[in-house]
Amino acid sequence: MGSDNKIKAAGNTLIKPLYEGAVKLSNGNPELALNLYKWFMEAANQESRFGTMSSNIMQIDPIQVKDMAEARPSMYSDALSKLGGTRNWDTSDPDTSLKLGMATLVSKLTQGKYDLSTQKGRAIAWKDIYNTKAGKGTVDKYLKTNSMMDWAATDAWASKK
Repeated sequence: MGSDNKIKAAGNTLIKPLYEGAVKLSNGNPELALNLYKWFMEAANQESRFGTMSSNIMQIDPIQVKDMAEARPSMYSDALSKLGGTRNWDTSDPDTSLKLGMATLVSKLTQGKYDLSTQKGRAIAWKDIYNTKAGKGTVDKYLKTNSMMDWAATDAWASKK
């Protein structure tokens, strides 16, 4: 699924595509858009330190690609459509990795089950939805990895009416 031409990303290059994805996937709900954006950024940090550890930024594995492309494409089609679709299934392409990651997170999100307004809530949702019970990641590791995220300015901006 990957290619030899590895492209690495940096955190600041992910801000725009993850923010735009969050807005598109929030169905016009600004509070949800903000919480999705935080979740997407934290997941990208947790999975690959914003692409500095791997060109597959969201660490999409071949099983997930097969699920999205062949086994259960209808489960992800709405989210992928809102994100503009994907040119390919090459997870070493940063655009593809981000879109598949966002689509996975949102498509498996059960409304009301997780509190995405808190980092701990996003950590729990990430573990349950993305890392799964079999994954090596933990809520504590997610919180530690993302402890450097300071959302105070973002939260203050969002709360202004």
